[in-house]
Parts: sequence; structure tokens; C-alpha cells
Amino acid sequence: MSFKELFALEGDRQRRSFEIPEYQRGYSWQTRQRKDLLDDLERTANTVLFPKRGDYNCRQSTQHFCGTIICTPLASEDIFNIVDGQQRITSLAILHSVISRVVAPSTFQPVPFNPSDMDRLYFQNVVRYAKRDEPKTASQSQYRAAYNEFEKWLKVSGHPARKLLEVIDNHLFFILFVLKDDHEVSRVFETINNRGKPLSQMDLVKNHLIYLQNEHNWHVFQVNTIWADIIREDEETRYVGSETADTVLNAVVATMFHPGRRRAGVTDFSLISENVTDENTFYLLLRFLQSAFQTFRKLRGAFETTGDKVTEQLTYLNFHASITSVLPLIICREFVREDANKNNEAPILEAIERANFRLYGLLNASKRSDSHKIPLHALAHEYLKSFKKNRTLPDLPSELEKIVRAKHPDGVEQIAYALTLDDNDTTDFYDWSNLRYFLARWEQSNMDKQNFNWRSLRNKLLGTNDELEIEHITPQKPNHDSSDEETPPEYAYNDRQLIRRLGNLMLLPKGVNIVLSNGTLDEKRTKLSEQSKRVSGLQSKRLSIYVEKAIKFQRALENRGNGLQREEFYFDDSVGSQFYTPTTEANRQIALLKTLCDMREMDMIGFALKTWMFLKEKEYVKTRYCGVISFSHSGVAYKANEESNANKLKQNAVLDSQGNFDKRKRMVEQRENIIQKSGIAK
Repeated sequence: MSFKELFALEGDRQRRSFEIPEYQRGYSWQTRQRKDLLDDLERTANTVLFPKRGDYNCRQSTQHFCGTIICTPLASEDIFNIVDGQQRITSLAILHSVISRVVAPSTFQPVPFNPSDMDRLYFQNVVRYAKRDEPKTASQSQYRAAYNEFEKWLKVSGHPARKLLEVIDNHLFFILFVLKDDHEVSRVFETINNRGKPLSQMDLVKNHLIYLQNEHNWHVFQVNTIWADIIREDEETRYVGSETADTVLNAVVATMFHPGRRRAGVTDFSLISENVTDENTFYLLLRFLQSAFQTFRKLRGAFETTGDKVTEQLTYLNFHASITSVLPLIICREFVREDANKNNEAPILEAIERANFRLYGLLNASKRSDSHKIPLHALAHEYLKSFKKNRTLPDLPSELEKIVRAKHPDGVEQIAYALTLDDNDTTDFYDWSNLRYFLARWEQSNMDKQNFNWRSLRNKLLGTNDELEIEHITPQKPNHDSSDEETPPEYAYNDRQLIRRLGNLMLLPKGVNIVLSNGTLDEKRTKLSEQSKRVSGLQSKRLSIYVEKAIKFQRALENRGNGLQREEFYFDDSVGSQFYTPTTEANRQIALLKTLCDMREMDMIGFALKTWMFLKEKEYVKTRYCGVISFSHSGVAYKANEESNANKLKQNAVLDSQGNFDKRKRMVEQRENIIQKSGIAK
């Protein structure tokens, strides 16, 4: 039947209308699928409107087959639920509205079609009134995009609008397949050749569960009812990157059925088909899926750290660059917690966050994002299994600590080395995927009365630009007036190491970042003071103190012999008490920036050890970690080409496992003493 006949009952006396049930996925066609539809319509219109010479009968006989519409009747005989074909019908309903509005702007009526309740009002505003307000769901975004694309296409198509409407009404054909009930739907659904967007794993799983329910008469929970709730959660979730509903499904299947590596061709759908063989497993899967989607929506919508502890930890996890490997643990723990009605207990989420940051968050922690995935998924599987069988639950914080320490036995060394650059390390901390998160946590730790605005850190997740950006304290590029000038020593030093260090990076509001641009250190400090109302916590207040300390210490180094005694900063006896004046003047920025980065990284590492070490590991922090010092212990602080393994360790973090530990520990202590004597507040 034609598109027009699709919506008409006998003799046009009554109209047939279609609706999308709540348990169906929303409108997900994108530009590519809609372009295919328009290309088909364009070819059909050209054949109908411009027939070849001597072939005028084709004007009436041309038909373009658009596919099969499978539906089930509701209580009223003229209303049908679409179970397959909704993407094409939705697109054509919007296109029909766009063209009809041009043909008869004051009298046109949209075709009788409605999506699910969540999107119905928005859809009606689009097709009836061409209103395209800010969308709240993914489907609404695609409604708006579709209307805009169809409107643009109509203007450039070259065909009269009235003729195009006739082509849609009379030359686009469908097969309407009406099933008796959901039981029949489940039998046919898997064999449908969907010409549009391929079926997702979620679609296949939903259909299989409906089939099992009808086949075995498992009706304590209705699949359609629970799936409608899952669809609502899915539509309200702000997925990040390549995440989809299948991301959550994959975590559920890994937790319930298969935490290990999969053979080629094994999918979430096939694992569910293989393992859901009894009523209890069927109900557990439904409840767990529902809870998992609720948890994932809460996680991706968490932006507060001032309320309950669960929301705080979900906020932290929300800003991790990757949570794929710990997602089974997150959804499993929340499922168990909600079932036990323990609303505010979050130590397990805190341990999950700590483990994820140690295994994946720190720079170069793992070569692949799925490293350690199997033991983490196996732990989630055992946790859910113990809960299901009423056994004692595994101690997740203790088990997570074992997994982390199996990979990183020395936590102090792991964290300290991950946050500093070795002298032969070419890494640039600016490229660290968790840099924003780390700096935000450090910023938050330095606040007293203020609360960190986590929404400002990832406003891209909210559909707008980030309000906070990463700024280099010493600019990425020297502020040359001419390209012929010699590269300044601080940029030439060790392949730009001072520019690439973590201590040279900070979070700043976007406007401040632009104002500062490539200004010098003193210029930036001045601008930050002027912008102090816009810059929170450590950025405006602490940076100024760090810079002042670095300047005082650098001057003290230059004046050894004029007030600074040799014993106040350790150097080998072979080095004189004062640098040559030409060397000092040419290279003092190296000493200044080394000091600045050393002090900031020393505090950053101290914060990280306190935040991401497990309880047993913290016993060794005070005796093992002493600070950061990037100066040679033989005094060649201004000459990179004179530094070597004989007079400087490649690691800048000072740990008790290194050579020359006592000398370097003394240098850190003496630096702090010199700064304290200078009268600068810590």
C-alpha cells in the first residue's frame, strides 16, 4: 500500500494512526540514513515527474518500495503500535510535514503518527508548528536535525513542493504486517532484514526476553514495562564519546555471565540467549538491567561533591577519562546497595575510584584501556554471585587493593614517578587524558569555603564549551619578536622539559586564559591578581606564592657567598661558592622554573599520595617520599649539557630507594629552610 493508504482505513472514512510503544528505542536515524531516504525520493520523483519519451504510463505505475511496517493493534481497531519500521515512518512523517507546510501552510494536518510519551510533545511541536526548542533527549535532537535537513533539501531540490507531496503520498509503497500480539512479534523480529540502522544488541536482547516471557509464561515482571523504564533512562543519559546503551548492556553481561575473554563472534545477545534458561535468572537480569541504566544515568549526570558521599564518588568517576573496566563493579555495587537500602554508604565506590585512577588514570599506568579488565570483571561477577546466593560478600576495597598492588607493588613510587618527568622522558603532561580531572581534584583540595564547580570542567558533556581550560604557566612558545632570535635556555633545556612538566600547568577560566596568552611569568602573576574574582583557590592565590618563593630561592642560589652559606644548599666540594655572572644572567630562568615546578609537583604528589593510596600503603609514605628536586647535587643548576648520571639522577621525585638519597633529601629540606628564612608564608 502507498504512504497515503497506510494512514487510511476503508474508503477514507476513518484514519489509521500509529504510535511507538514506550519500550521501543527512540528515533535514532542520523544524517546518513536520512540522506539515503532523500536520494530514493529524488530518483522516484525524477522518474514520475520527468518520464522518458514514449513511457508516460510510468507516471502512474512507478512505485518505490520502502520496506515493511510491522505492528500490533491496540484496543481501538484504528490505532496500531509499530514494532518495526518506526525510523522510516518517523522520518517520512517529518518530511511530509515540511512539504505540506509549504503547500498548504494554513490548512495542513500532520499524518496521524506519535512517538512515545517522553518525546510526543516535542515531536508534535516540530511537525505541527515547526517549533524546534532545545532538545532534552537524543530522539528530540534527531527530530530537530531531520526537520532542518528536510527543509534545506526542499529549497534546493528543484521540484515543486506539491508534486513532491504527490510522489510521497502515491508512489512510496509499504507492506503493512499486522501481528496479533507480542508473542508473535518476538518470533518474527529476529528475522527482519532492517534496511535502515542495524539492530543493536539491546534491541536483540529485548526481543529475546519478550519471546522467553511469552514462551514460558514468565509474567511476574512485564518486559515491556521494565524496558519502557530502561528506554527513559537511556534517553536521559548523556553518553560520553563512543558510549551507547550497549556499553551498559556489555557491563551487565560481563557481571552476570562472562567476566573473561570472549571467543570471536560471541556477543552480549548470544551470551544472554545461552545463559537465561530459568525464571530466576530471567528476573534477575531484568532487575539488574533496570538498575544498571539508572546507575549509569546518575553517574553521567553527577556534578556535585557537596552532598551525599555516593554522589560525590559518582562525580569523581564521571570525570575519569575511562571507566569501562570498572563499570561492572560500579553497577553491581549500586544494585546491591539499593537492594539493601543502604543509601549513603560509599567506601566501596571510593575504592573503585581509587583503583581505576591507579590502574588507568595515572600517566602511562596501562598501555591499553582494557588491561586488568578480566580480574576486575571477575570480582564484579563474584560479588553479584555472592549476593544472589546470600553468601558473605567479598571485601571489595581489600580485593581492589590486591589487584592494584599486583600491578604496582610500590604505590609511593608509582604515583611519584607518574607525576614527574624523568630526564630522558619525552612525555608532555599537556596530553595527559586525566589532566583536567587531576588539577580539579587538587584545586578542590586547596579550597576552604568555596566549592569546586564540576560543571565548569566538562560543559561539553552538557552541550556547551568548557569553561575551564589548561594553561601553561611558562608559555608553550617563547614570546619572540623575531624568528631569528636564539631559543631561550629554558625552552632549549632538555628538549623543553620545563614546559612539558606537570608543575607548569594549571586550570584557568576560558576568558582568563585568553587574556594571559603567552605572557611572561610576572605578567601572568599580575593578570591573575587582577582576575582574582574569576579564578578560584590555588590558581590565583597559591601560584603567586609559588612564584615569589621560586624567585627568592633562585636569587639565593645566585648569591651563594653573599649571605647564603654553602651548608644551606648541598653541593659537592668541587663546585665554587658562586656561579660565574655571565652564566647566571643567561640561565637564571632555568633555575627559576625548576624551582617553581619542583615545589608545585612536590605538593601535587603529596596530595595524590593522600588521595589515591590504599590504607595499608599509606604507612610507608612519610619514610619513603621526601619531595621533588630537579637540581644537580653537584651544583650545575644552570647547565643542562653538564648534567650526567654522575651528578644528577634522572628521576626528579626523591624516594629512599634511589642513590644519593641523603644528599637529595637534604637539598629538599634546605630549599624549604631557605624559603622560610626569606619570610614568605607557606
